[in-house]
Amino acid sequence: MEDEKDVKKIVIHYEDGTEKVIDKGFFCNMKEEDGSAVLDFIMCHVSGREIELIIEGCLQLGFKLGMLKEEE
Repeated sequence: MEDEKDVKKIVIHYEDGTEKVIDKGFFCNMKEEDGSAVLDFIMCHVSGREIELIIEGCLQLGFKLGMLKEEE
């Protein structure tokens, strides 16, 4: 595994020419390799409990979108 560099910020460029700077958060880059999806998570100033919150938030999104079912 190659050494990871610290991410200073993530910049989102919109089609209308505007941009948004993310100073703290994460980005997931998706690509396909050999017929499988490969996800690359890029973290920016996130650690410890914050990573748990990201995972919990993704699970909440899955429930909200109806992709996950709560146990009865």
